[in-house]
Amino acid sequence: MPANTPTNSPANTPAPAPAAPGPAASPRAARGVLALDAVVTGGNGLLYLAFSGPLGELLGARQALLSGLGLFLTGYALVLAALAARRRPPRPAVLTVAGLNLAWAVLSLLTLAVRTESTTAATVWIPLQAAVVVLFAVVQLAALRRRP
Repeated sequence: MPANTPTNSPANTPAPAPAAPGPAASPRAARGVLALDAVVTGGNGLLYLAFSGPLGELLGARQALLSGLGLFLTGYALVLAALAARRRPPRPAVLTVAGLNLAWAVLSLLTLAVRTESTTAATVWIPLQAAVVVLFAVVQLAALRRRP
C-alpha cells in the first residue's frame, strides 16, 4: 500500500462530532410532572383522610397522624396543581417542590429507620412512596435543566 493512502485504522478515523444538545424541554415538561405529582400526592392525601383508621392499623401509625398527613398532602397537592396550571411554572417554585420532595423522602426513610416496631406493610410502603417522590424530584430537576 502506498505511503500516501489513508487507512481505515482507528488512528486515522476522524473523531465523531460532539452531539448536539437535545431540544430544550418545553414548559409542558415541568407542568406535566407537577400535575402528575399533584394527582399522586392528592390521591395519597385523600386516602389518608378517608381511611386513616384502617390504614393506621395496616401501617402501624396513629389515626390522628394519618389524618394530619392527609390534610397536609391534600393542601400541598392543590399548590402543585396551581403551579402546573401556570403557563410557565416559576423556576424557584419548581426547585422548591423538588427540594421538598427530596426532604419528604429522606424524612420518610429516617422515620422507618428509627421506628422500634414496624409492620410489614409500612416496611414496604414507606420506601416505595419515598422512591416515587425521589423520582418526581429528579424529573422536575431534569425538566428545569432542559428548560430554555
